[in-house]
Amino acid sequence: VVQAQCVTPPTCAQLGYTKTASECSGHTFLKCPFDMSVGYCDLGTSSTSSCEDLGYTATSCPDAEKIYCPTDSTKFKCSSSCADLGYTKSASECSGYTLIACPYNSDKYKCGTATTPSYSVGDSYAVNGAIIGKVIAVNGSTVTVASQPQSKTSPSLDGLRNYCENLTLGGGMWTAPSTKSQCGSILSIFTVSSDSAMPISDDESYCQKSGKSCSCSRSDIYWTYRVVYYSCIGEFSIK
Repeated sequence: VVQAQCVTPPTCAQLGYTKTASECSGHTFLKCPFDMSVGYCDLGTSSTSSCEDLGYTATSCPDAEKIYCPTDSTKFKCSSSCADLGYTKSASECSGYTLIACPYNSDKYKCGTATTPSYSVGDSYAVNGAIIGKVIAVNGSTVTVASQPQSKTSPSLDGLRNYCENLTLGGGMWTAPSTKSQCGSILSIFTVSSDSAMPISDDESYCQKSGKSCSCSRSDIYWTYRVVYYSCIGEFSIK
């Protein structure tokens, strides 16, 4: 008859079960068969990466969308920002273009396609950001622009023609005003004195401001006591 011998079993600690469940958070946890409150895990490997391990560590997401951790909705990371997506312009920087707003910040934009400006009589007209005159007529896809009147101490019809032929504003071709209507538009749209006059070329008239129109004569009597201005006419495409 073989007599049995009693052997004291090893403890959980002796078997390597020395960790608590909280110490093994995010790792495979093997419980000790003798004490389920302790166990073993390899902290060098992780069966489930933590939110922090996956990069959900942001505290705020200005100009970006929050992307939440799938296992903890209080942890998040940020999507690509407005700047990352190319929304780097202000509204003023996109003047003349359609605005495409960032979905995460409505004050950040991309510039879209160019827009066609609209003009009314009296509007300033600019080329490459420089104002070259004011609109006196809108003709479908073009505008008639008058240059800023310049006062002259010794005016003449030949002087007016020469002045306009040599004007280079906006890269356009300028001519002397040729009708009473153009004279009236120029002298009413621009701020000039009430005793203003200006020449027009086609019928070699001398015109005096009269309300919002001009009264013209072939005589130069108006020139004697009036402030005389030169202004030129140019046609420009709306674009």
